[in-house]
This record gives sequence, structure tokens and C-alpha cells, in this order.
Amino acid sequence: MVSSKIVKYGELWIADFEPQVGEEITKKRPALILSNNLFNSNQKLVFVVPLTTWQDKFYKGIWFLKIDK
Repeated sequence: MVSSKIVKYGELWIADFEPQVGEEITKKRPALILSNNLFNSNQKLVFVVPLTTWQDKFYKGIWFLKIDK
């Protein structure tokens, strides 16, 4: 994520997850900002959770959580 605006905890941004390394998520996707505002204002790094559409294969992984509407 490259921007002159300070991102804030809890915001949704479109993040470009390229280049990919190994099995990492790729391309542009929505991302939920997890790092707190103080950290975000002082660093060039932001902690995010990438979001994607649900796939049935995710039921096998204990770390996947389906978000219902």
C-alpha cells in the first residue's frame, strides 16, 4: 500500500499483494487494517488481513473464518 494518507485501524483499503512469494495471496484485494493508528503514523509498514471470496476448500482449514452478511 503506497499512499501519503495515514491509514487507520479498522479501515478497508485496496492493497496490491504483488509480488507473490511462495503460496502468498496475490493481486489487488480488499484488506482490513489491523495495526493501530500510532504504529501506522510512525512506520512505513501496515499490518493487514487480506479478504477474498469464500471457497468450499476453506472449510478444511481451521484458520479460515466465513463472514456471513
